[in-house]
Amino acid sequence: MSILSIYLLILATTPSFAAKGSTSGAHFFSDTSASVDLSTGGLVIHIDEGGLGQAQTDYTVTADASATYQCFNGGGNHPKAGNKQTVGSTVTSSFPVNPINGRVQVTITVSGTPLAQGSFSCPSGQDLYLQSVSYTAITIEDTTNGVTAPILTTGAPSLHLLIP
Repeated sequence: MSILSIYLLILATTPSFAAKGSTSGAHFFSDTSASVDLSTGGLVIHIDEGGLGQAQTDYTVTADASATYQCFNGGGNHPKAGNKQTVGSTVTSSFPVNPINGRVQVTITVSGTPLAQGSFSCPSGQDLYLQSVSYTAITIEDTTNGVTAPILTTGAPSLHLLIP
């Protein structure tokens, strides 16, 4: 049996492990970042991923989130009483994106951010403010191709946003 025949036999009997859809196989994240929308406290994610082909790409973003709420009186002062609460939870958001020329470049605000104040409320004559947010252990995963961007962290320690 010739070497060519052996090669063709191996090629014909080897299972294919190619993923569905046509991609280059060289998926890479570039310039992926996280920030806080200072007008809402929401987590903003920028994704830049190449080597994708043209098929829809699904992403999942997960983060450990915290938000601190505090009551202020009409004079803009916060009372000495314990009218302050920090809430924390893990947030997860999934969404599809259609690549353009094999690349995804998109900026989104992660749904469920900032965390709601729950049952915390202010007494009469005081207003509720979102004082700070923190997002840690932020992971951005391309679930279509099984790749994850480096872990990110962001926050805004002094927002002072009135909650209607």
